[in-house]
Amino acid sequence: MFWNLFANAVKFTPNGGNIKVDAEVKDGTVEVAIADNGAGISEEFLPYVFERFRQDRSTIKRSGGLGLGLAVVRNLAEMHGGSVKAFSEGKGKGSTFIVMLPLSKNGNKKEESEKASG
Repeated sequence: MFWNLFANAVKFTPNGGNIKVDAEVKDGTVEVAIADNGAGISEEFLPYVFERFRQDRSTIKRSGGLGLGLAVVRNLAEMHGGSVKAFSEGKGKGSTFIVMLPLSKNGNKKEESEKASG
């Protein structure tokens, strides 16, 4: 999930651009933000950015791919009880993706998994 977001930031940020990865814990969740000052996302396309097989037509030549990466990111976040949001002020103004995932109450994944399965 994070690799996909970071790879997109690298792909859409020109040489000499900036990519920032930040994480913080708040209110029982961890929030991981990946921000860049690259190509950005148009206001018209932003609501559709996580849909399967959707790509901004102006970036298809540069990006290749099938338009599945961000849909997979969203699905993985949701499978872990979290969510992902995308922000951009528009074309050429970079973008920020924030993944929010719940923290385990006791930090023991095996115990949490056993409780969930019965």
